[in-house]
Amino acid sequence: MLIKSRWLITCSAVCLASLAQAQSATFLEGGIVTWPWVWQDPANPGQYAVWTVEDGGRMRFARFDSSSGATPVNGWIYPRIEQPRNEILRSVSVDAAGLTGIAVGDAGSWFWASDSVNGGGGGGGVWRSSTVTMPPGFSAKNQLWHVFQSPSEPEKVWVVGANGLLARTDSAVALHVTLDGCSFVQPPCAPDPLPIGDLTGIEFSSDMQHGVAVGDLLSASTNGGGSCPNNVVQGGIYHSYDGQTWSQANMFFLTPNNNTTPPDAMRFWKVSFVPGTHTAIAVGGSNTDRGYLMVSTDGGLNWHEEHHQCRGIAPENCEPLYDTCSVDLAPCETGASQEPRGYGKSLEQYSVFAYADGTAVTVAYGGQSLRRNPTEPTLRRWDDYTNSCEFTTTPMWGVHASPDGLLTIATGAPGQIRSSIDRGKTWTNLATEGKWRMHEIAAVSGSGPAGEALWTCGQFGRIAFSLDSGLTFSTQRGRSIGPERFQDLLSIAVRDDGNNVLSDDRGVCVGLPWPASTGDAWTILYTTSGGTAPSGSACGWLDATVIDPSNRPAAGLRVVEHAPAATSGQPHFWCAGEANSVLRSVDGGATWSFMGPCESGSPGCADPVSATTIWSALAFASQDEGWISGFDYGAGEAVVFHTSDGSAPAPSWSRVATTANGEIVDIEAAYGFVAAVDNDGGVHLWNDATGEFDLLDYRPHDIEALYEVAIAGPTPSELSVYVCGEKGALASCSLTSGIWTLIRSQSSFTPGGLSFATSKTGYLLFDQKGAASDGGSSRALSRITYE
Repeated sequence: MLIKSRWLITCSAVCLASLAQAQSATFLEGGIVTWPWVWQDPANPGQYAVWTVEDGGRMRFARFDSSSGATPVNGWIYPRIEQPRNEILRSVSVDAAGLTGIAVGDAGSWFWASDSVNGGGGGGGVWRSSTVTMPPGFSAKNQLWHVFQSPSEPEKVWVVGANGLLARTDSAVALHVTLDGCSFVQPPCAPDPLPIGDLTGIEFSSDMQHGVAVGDLLSASTNGGGSCPNNVVQGGIYHSYDGQTWSQANMFFLTPNNNTTPPDAMRFWKVSFVPGTHTAIAVGGSNTDRGYLMVSTDGGLNWHEEHHQCRGIAPENCEPLYDTCSVDLAPCETGASQEPRGYGKSLEQYSVFAYADGTAVTVAYGGQSLRRNPTEPTLRRWDDYTNSCEFTTTPMWGVHASPDGLLTIATGAPGQIRSSIDRGKTWTNLATEGKWRMHEIAAVSGSGPAGEALWTCGQFGRIAFSLDSGLTFSTQRGRSIGPERFQDLLSIAVRDDGNNVLSDDRGVCVGLPWPASTGDAWTILYTTSGGTAPSGSACGWLDATVIDPSNRPAAGLRVVEHAPAATSGQPHFWCAGEANSVLRSVDGGATWSFMGPCESGSPGCADPVSATTIWSALAFASQDEGWISGFDYGAGEAVVFHTSDGSAPAPSWSRVATTANGEIVDIEAAYGFVAAVDNDGGVHLWNDATGEFDLLDYRPHDIEALYEVAIAGPTPSELSVYVCGEKGALASCSLTSGIWTLIRSQSSFTPGGLSFATSKTGYLLFDQKGAASDGGSSRALSRITYE
């Protein structure tokens, strides 16, 4: 046995006052960036300031001028937020003088700044947290979606939020909001007033004579089970003449043949007035794949639909649109590719900004960006300016422009920030994030010129790596065309050879099956060159060979690990996943054979599992000793197995008894310890004497579910167990003192990967595992260091 049994102290709930070397976590990349604000300096034409609000309770600030065009003058800085809340911030607003700012978000988050926001606090202002006093019937934990400041009285503010909240306050600092007359409405055909659904957008005309709030659609029915006529089942847009009394607006949905059609189950997300007019544009959608673009010319009382290209036409009768992507934007492919944009229809539209000349730009699900041309016929005013080659296919959440229309900012997930100086015809990417969602990370210490390298893998077969501590990533492999684009990569492992050379590093990446011509194929990729393409080769990642005499159907693989060796030579890798798939490679990942626990009914199988077992975690301390855990759906129980002869021609596996209340979902073997975490919040340590995992007697900071575990520290004698889990919490327990320390909490995230490059430097990859509209599985990266 290579594993030492030396759990020194049972970790306690005591907060650690000091450590010999303090831990810290640096937030490297944003997750969802929800809403921007572009301020135009009234005293200096051609100079602008930009704020964004985003996940983790964070803001960004940058300055632009006419000479810098679509690029910030000095890059992004992060304004100071007093008493920060670790929630998603949803909306930000700054008044025309640049003196007052307001930001709102989840769990009733409300921040205000009144110190010359454009220049205070080192740039971007100092933002202070207020306690929200909600009207009767609304919780202070309400989700606040959007905020609007009066242009003449910046501290007079309207806010909309969850459960139909539409409220105002005359002081953005004191923040005692008063409920406006929109808590309940009487929809057509409804026998009684009904509550409004979530409201997510609000804006007023420049003269404050008309206000519009948008949100969920209400479908009403009559008493006795009768239904309303299609043309009066309306809702989702509300209108006011005075900002205090609100009523439902009238909406008319038309097909290209001008036939009235009933609306789908839908919602509207945002609204924008054309400056100086009573014309407003509201956008929304249904089920992410159908967008609505509505226009009102009377201040928001009556709305008519403006169609986008193929909206309302059967897909088979409308040709798809394509972007032609150059070779350098499609790594590992042999030529330029065509990226389909869909069938010329609008996807769900999340935000809109209208310019003074009646043009407008929207951002949407799938990274779609549409632009309105008011001179075109009514039903075809919107053109698609989506750049599918260079930008994300994940949702874009917000868009805003300067009053002169010369600088437009769009934001979204994962960490997307774009700028345009031609009102949405072309966009410049201001974020480091690439176009695909990433699921896992691997960090090693000796593979880059700086002594550290990171790899990530994810959607559409994408593998990217970084040599600058995660600040920027370059794509090594990506598929935008062909059946291999369905290789959704879930886990990656790289053998650290410690020579600071990429060209001879071995690595393996696994994921979901892909539809090859002969049927579903295993997704196992390997590299002998650190992922870089060798001379004369198109790609550094190759398809591995699975040796399976029984020719079982390809299954999804969820985890891959490297088995450390005492001597040099071909490294061993293990991977596991669905349908009791446990495979081993003894030649560095090129070929794989099934080497896991035997199945029920197998001859001579003393300790079987069912064929429906799904494995979620594995770890190896050496080429011989390893652990694997998952859930046996045939038996209806969580299972853990151990092997002490993993390098043998036919390794033997024995079942391990545990006291876990949930499934063990991650295991780490390092520095002579083996630690595990379960999805019920338990932390476990391998007991070499009993051959079992011992459950610690305390849940770190009462985190409900844990997903990742690692072992690291400033020196081999000062190690800690790191755990992360529900709501993005990251904590560690010193193996010397036995005390838990909460390092950071980003409450809108769940962890998607934890990897240490050295004992003192690690990386935590977060997933935004929410609704599709929030960009599920978008990446955010934190760097963990000892100072």
